[in-house]
Amino acid sequence: MASNRKPYIQKVSANWWLSRKVYRIYMIREATAVFHLWIVIELFVMVVASVVSPSPEAWIANFLQSPVVILLNLITFPFTLVHTVTWFRIFPKGFRIFRSGREDETRFVPAWILTAVCYAMTLAASCLVIWALFGM
Repeated sequence: MASNRKPYIQKVSANWWLSRKVYRIYMIREATAVFHLWIVIELFVMVVASVVSPSPEAWIANFLQSPVVILLNLITFPFTLVHTVTWFRIFPKGFRIFRSGREDETRFVPAWILTAVCYAMTLAASCLVIWALFGM
């Protein structure tokens, strides 16, 4: 049986996210994710070049020394930092680890420890990449 009632559709303005600071921070963090597209494209181009090119090291070095690539990387870097910092700040809220051993007790690993582990793993991965690139 069809209903004659109209569905309730709430009006939402285009600038809804400007009303609260939490929404603004959320939208800024989500907007910074767009710059990760450049990182993915850059890595994809380097992987393809390493498979297709007869001398991949020279081609990748020339690609990375291009002024356009340097400019895009300089633009992308601060947005990547903002995205990383804001992501690590919200990470403990969505990923809770129990540290209690008894069933009648609920204690979690403190948020600052989870955030510190995120930063430590990022630093370790960065050091590993630098070591792999420069062969130190």
